[in-house]
Amino acid sequence: MPTFFIDTSILVKLYYQEQDSSIVSLKILSHKPVIHISEISKIEFYSSIHRKYRNKEISDIELKLLIEQFINDIKSKNIILFKISKNVILKAEDLIKVYGKDYNLRTLDILQISTGLVTKSEYFYTADNKLINFIKETKIINLVG
Repeated sequence: MPTFFIDTSILVKLYYQEQDSSIVSLKILSHKPVIHISEISKIEFYSSIHRKYRNKEISDIELKLLIEQFINDIKSKNIILFKISKNVILKAEDLIKVYGKDYNLRTLDILQISTGLVTKSEYFYTADNKLINFIKETKIINLVG
């Protein structure tokens, strides 16, 4: 089974129907990967679904169910959660030093990529076009195609 490091843009699409959610689900179902996420994604996921609640896109019951399903997926190891370790921080520092002059790298994005690299995930999966372009140009990790 391949390993996919997924960022929050993909994670949310797995739990809440958005544009391209069906494409994301198909790729996950067809590859049957081990899914890796960082602690950052957990926080961003909570933030995103609470924003959907505040915007009245989901109900209180739906909010609770999404959180419960997400927690259950982590507990059952359907999603492997990785801490932001010292190695991740050092990798992020290295990437900023190498690419920071040429690319506008956001802190959380570079921490996500660094976590994917440190955990030796085979593929990085994102819906963020800026990140997709950065990864394509630098070839620092394989992208889910």
